[in-house]
Amino acid sequence: KAKGKHPGVNSVQGDPDEFAKPHRPGFGPEYSKEKMEAKKAEFEKRLNLTEEQKKKIEANRKADHEKIKPVMKKLRDNREEFMEIKHDDTLSEAEKTKKLKKLRKENKTLCEKADKYRQENMKKFESILTDSQKTEFAKIREEQKAEFEKHKKSFDKMKKFEPKNGKHDFPAKPGCGEKKLPPAPPETD
Repeated sequence: KAKGKHPGVNSVQGDPDEFAKPHRPGFGPEYSKEKMEAKKAEFEKRLNLTEEQKKKIEANRKADHEKIKPVMKKLRDNREEFMEIKHDDTLSEAEKTKKLKKLRKENKTLCEKADKYRQENMKKFESILTDSQKTEFAKIREEQKAEFEKHKKSFDKMKKFEPKNGKHDFPAKPGCGEKKLPPAPPETD
């Protein structure tokens, strides 16, 4: 089979297993998992967590994850429904507006619920820490906020390049509902 620049994409017969392999070192789900594990270990070391604390934290995290899971699933489902409504040509603008308004209201309630669960999780987490660990945790949070602000500023700089009318000059991707590729010419023998 002929190989193109991207495995499976430009090949005559794409091997679906090729998509699961990271294309470059340092990318892909395996790398992300390793990176998260390394950050977790660094966090635990910096807070000097005991094994008992680690077990309690992990148990709380799992329980809270199960609690928030249906809320996050509903938010994902609503996002899909939102896009379906937005691109539904059979609905009038008034019908779309009514349905989207209802979804936005539901999403606001779901986000508030998710935030409540996160706050409860944070309280449980902090209740496990000693006073000195809480002090170190506060330092970590400040560092994270500073890092976030740094990235936010660079993102804000990128926004300056957005067109004022919200539209780019380049053509839309085929299949996005705006422009489609012309049909392929008939095959000749």
